[in-house]
Amino acid sequence: IAISHFLNIMDGLRAVEGVLVLATSNYPENLDPALLHRPSRFDRMWRFSLPGKELRYELLKRKASRYFSDGALKQVAAESNGFSMAYVQEIVINALLAGVHGAKEPKDEDLLGSLAALKTQRKSASKPYEDLAERESIGFAMANGRKEPMWRGMRTLEEAL
Repeated sequence: IAISHFLNIMDGLRAVEGVLVLATSNYPENLDPALLHRPSRFDRMWRFSLPGKELRYELLKRKASRYFSDGALKQVAAESNGFSMAYVQEIVINALLAGVHGAKEPKDEDLLGSLAALKTQRKSASKPYEDLAERESIGFAMANGRKEPMWRGMRTLEEAL
């Protein structure tokens, strides 16, 4: 779909009753200004902070407590600062797959090894100047006639509201 066709649909050249458009981006600065700088295309913007240690631990408990010790879960929660919830889940999935591929029960070492591997992958995939924690945050763009994107200088959901 061409950007002009998409924008025409958003601007109402064709009736689209009951449709709500949501957009997410880890790189809102790369979005086409035509999407952002026209009122009523995107009317709200929220930024979700990365989970803290306690929230990461709660997710790990929910997803992995059947397979790994509480001590390993706490260690992974403490050492996964800057990870999004998707990455925290990926730590568990990779650890469980290591057990499956090795035809063995998953062990704490698999979980800790998965964390180490994902840390290495994230670091090697990032640009030298890039802040990994900032890259993992999620925002919804807002167009309201401003000359610059609303997310600049905005750090939290509370600031957006």
